[in-house]
Amino acid sequence: MADMRTQPVMGIVPPSVAEARIAERWPTVAAYPFVSKPAAALQTLAKGLIVSILKLHWLLAAILMIFVLPLSFLIALAAWLMLAPFFFAKILPGFMTRYVLTNKRLMVQRGWSRRIVKEVPLTEMDKVQVVAGSEQPFYTSADLEILSNGKVLLRLPGVDEYEQFRVQIENAYIAWGRKEQPKEQQFPAKAS
Repeated sequence: MADMRTQPVMGIVPPSVAEARIAERWPTVAAYPFVSKPAAALQTLAKGLIVSILKLHWLLAAILMIFVLPLSFLIALAAWLMLAPFFFAKILPGFMTRYVLTNKRLMVQRGWSRRIVKEVPLTEMDKVQVVAGSEQPFYTSADLEILSNGKVLLRLPGVDEYEQFRVQIENAYIAWGRKEQPKEQQFPAKAS
């Protein structure tokens, strides 16, 4: 498979010539909301404690910081320990998952061998949407759904920088996946 990220201009390899990788994402720990949401709340609490102390008078803040800083560190450490197994599972052979977008399809790959477990051709998808309520601003991630005729074809949990990846999927669909090309350009060249 050609890697379009090494091309000077992305998107110049048509699917009829070769399958070219456009983008790749690894799911974040937000793919496990049962542990990521409490851990994010703990880390936000630790940050909030420090920020609230810094808003006080500088002398009082310096005195209180002696006690609050170690406490905040312990709270954040508890969150990091909760997340550690899920974070390091991303590189274990059985759990490693990648979301790969090419000029022909969107794939979910597992393991070091990049075995394809699910895939959706660009020609079958209609819409890409963010799952309502799945956004986790702390991790800059959310779940994405690939739809066709109102039916969910594929769900990608915990996508990092989800809005950017959603736009990349939509652009790949517009460039290579549409069955019917537009009859007329929205902004024809002769109009400018």
